[in-house]
Formats: sequence, C-alpha cells, structure tokens
Amino acid sequence: RRGVSPHSFRFISLKCYLYSLLIKGDMARLESTAITLGDRSIDCAVLEVPLETILDEGLGYESADCGIVLNVDDEAKEFDELRNLEDVAYAKSVVAEQVHDEGFTILNADCDLVLAMRERLYSQLVLFSRNDRNPAVKEHTDGGGLAVTVDGDYIIIRHDRQRTDLVHLDDIPLCGRDGEGHLLDALLATVAALCVIDGRAEDGVISFSADELRESLASAL
Repeated sequence: RRGVSPHSFRFISLKCYLYSLLIKGDMARLESTAITLGDRSIDCAVLEVPLETILDEGLGYESADCGIVLNVDDEAKEFDELRNLEDVAYAKSVVAEQVHDEGFTILNADCDLVLAMRERLYSQLVLFSRNDRNPAVKEHTDGGGLAVTVDGDYIIIRHDRQRTDLVHLDDIPLCGRDGEGHLLDALLATVAALCVIDGRAEDGVISFSADELRESLASAL
C-alpha cells in the first residue's frame, strides 16, 4: 500500500492502479506528512515537499530512502528570507541531503543548481537528463553510476556503461514527443525512482528488469 500526499489531495493505493481518495485539500503541509507517515497500513509514502513548507515547517521527516529534486524555479521574490536562485537551491537541497547513506538521491543534471547538490550528499547519486549527451551524465555513468535520459524519441537507462532502451515517448500518454519539459523531467525522475525502488541494490550495484520497469511505469501512469 502506498500513501501519497501531493498538493491537492491525499490517497492510499492498494496497487499502483487502484486509488482510494481520503482527504481533499492542500496536502503538501507538515500536518499531512505526519498523517501519511503515521498510517501503519502504508508500506511506501510519496511526499511532495514544496519550498514554502520547507521554509515554514521543515521536511517533516528525519531521513528518506529516496529523495528527488526536479528543478530550482525563481521563487525568491515570494519569500522575504530568500534573495536569489542560489538561496532557493540551498533551501531545496535539504531534500537531497536528508537521504540515508544506503538510499538514493535523484537529481536533475540539466539544472546546474540542482546538480551542485551532489557535493553534499550522504546517499548514492542517480541523475536524469533530457539530453543523453549531458557531460555530467556521461561522467557519472562511466564511473558506474545510474542515469535516465532521452536519446531521440526513447527514454533510456544508462548504468555502468550499459544502455537499456526502455520506452518510446509516443507510448506515454502524459508526455509524448511534444510534451512539456516539466512533465518530461517528472517522468524521467519517476523512471529513476522505479529503478532503485523496484530494482535491487547490493554494494552500490543496482540491478533491474526492463520488463518489470515497463510494467511499473505503465501502472504508475
């Protein structure tokens, strides 16, 4: 069972494709995080922690198995305590840092401010990028790391210099070849999360089944 607390509602899923809507409203606040994490029927909690919640209340948890930072938007003008994009990135970096050392942090390699967070991690690093030729991705995967990218019209997984063609963009209803960038970023981060959650990691080496990933991705969408 999975508990999910995004901005507009909270639900529990018995399987990836069966949802039970419990509460409607702004569920990205600390109170909802506490409710979700306190539900003993949940095996996996997926929490959205926006910048406002981080600044006002904190994360609401001590450490995570997996943390994802998608982007750094120009939100500084909305908060008195933030002066520029670097301040926004510093505040958001707590999501990347509060992952335990056997967990995984997934970062957007296309955003320099997000990518810089890799210097402050205690966990294992996973990258995603819309560009398969991203230099940071190449360096990371050449060193044995895991990354999810786009090459032509395919989402691909690169790990330890091995390539797996996962799915064609046109086969994904929420994205497609002309999908908006932020949706594609979220999709790539989802694939990366499925790799480390549905796959197996032993001594820093991740193994996964492409067929199982496709099935999980289809269920999640």
